[in-house]
Amino acid sequence: VSTQSTGMDLSPRFSGVLCGIANGLCAVAGLVGPVVVGKLLDAVDQTNQKALHTQWQLAFASASILWAVGSLQYVVFGSAERQPWDRLRKEEGGEDVEPLL
Repeated sequence: VSTQSTGMDLSPRFSGVLCGIANGLCAVAGLVGPVVVGKLLDAVDQTNQKALHTQWQLAFASASILWAVGSLQYVVFGSAERQPWDRLRKEEGGEDVEPLL
């Protein structure tokens, strides 16, 4: 559940757009991750098992740290409150109007 439902909580009207943006940004990790790991592994002699093992540890540790920092950031700063830009405004009065969802 967690972050997958946040788009619907933040903005029922624009949840599809929010989920699309979030999934697009998350897909960048799938593109960049293999390139970064490949560069890490290319930097070491492939026949030296100890150095290769260390590079793999570095790759997994880096991914774990990035995941932990992102999770901590979500816990500290994340919110599931409906955003003001999700509400419709009346033409003349300027009062907030709830969408018919």
